[in-house]
Amino acid sequence: MTQCDQVLAYLQENIAITDTVARELFGINRLAARIWDLRAKGYKIETETLYFTTRLGRMGKYAAYRLKE
Repeated sequence: MTQCDQVLAYLQENIAITDTVARELFGINRLAARIWDLRAKGYKIETETLYFTTRLGRMGKYAAYRLKE
């Protein structure tokens, strides 16, 4: 199974995927590149930017990707 196949299968069974999940489950270090590949194949994937506060009180952000219905 390719990395794109793994990401697509995960998205079809779950709500969203993030860099952390992709790295821990599949060893994918460049999730955004795999999302780009899937979009190039015609899959409709939306990006949601999520924000959090770090331990030092600074704002951070990360992306969650999900398939559009």
